[in-house]
Amino acid sequence: MTAAPYLSTSDLTKSYGDVTAVDAVTVEFPDTAVTGLVGPNGSGKTTLIELLLGIERPTLGSVEYGGPEEVRRFGYLPQRPTFRPGFTVAETVDFYAGLVGDDPDRLLANVGLEAVADRPVTGLSGGMTRLLGIAQALAGDPPVVVLDEPASGLDPAMSERIFGVVEDIAAEGRAVVLSSHELPWSNGPPTASPSSNRGGSARREARQSCENRPAGRSTRRSRRCCGGHRRRRSGR
Repeated sequence: MTAAPYLSTSDLTKSYGDVTAVDAVTVEFPDTAVTGLVGPNGSGKTTLIELLLGIERPTLGSVEYGGPEEVRRFGYLPQRPTFRPGFTVAETVDFYAGLVGDDPDRLLANVGLEAVADRPVTGLSGGMTRLLGIAQALAGDPPVVVLDEPASGLDPAMSERIFGVVEDIAAEGRAVVLSSHELPWSNGPPTASPSSNRGGSARREARQSCENRPAGRSTRRSRRCCGGHRRRRSGR
């Protein structure tokens, strides 16, 4: 029997007046896999993420959580994570870990920031700031981790490092959802481009696709169609 996905949507739609930002998206997010939302800026990726997290309420459709109950269901990395100045990396992670009774050393190790633990957060590069943001997203061991543009604007080496961390996170049994305006892997990862905004009106893309990438860098990807059409999740 195929296990239920950790997160799923059914005909998920979000409209703002006459503008439809997310258009009838039906998609499943299984555990131990990275699923991405890929599309150009303004295509509705961040709105879809806000719907998944419950920040926004859908106009139509639904979001269902099917994962295990933990201290936190979701971990979240915003596009531009910021941290309070005057604190080190270790102090920052210790704060977030303390909120949910987690181990700060584990969180630092998960993202490979042990060597800069004593560095002020204001002294971090853009890529290391994203890694620190991923560390706080992992506090409490949430089953679903949502990353909004985790490698946007970073150099190729740091992007590769971040996506390696992302795949390791999924390999530990989590459902990872990430957004990107370009394909983060050369072979392409997951995509759900719910709509496009051209000339102030949202229109369905002529072709929409959703891919799921099983965790592990040597595994083979399986492709799935989304954008309002139901798909059967490929077996893991």
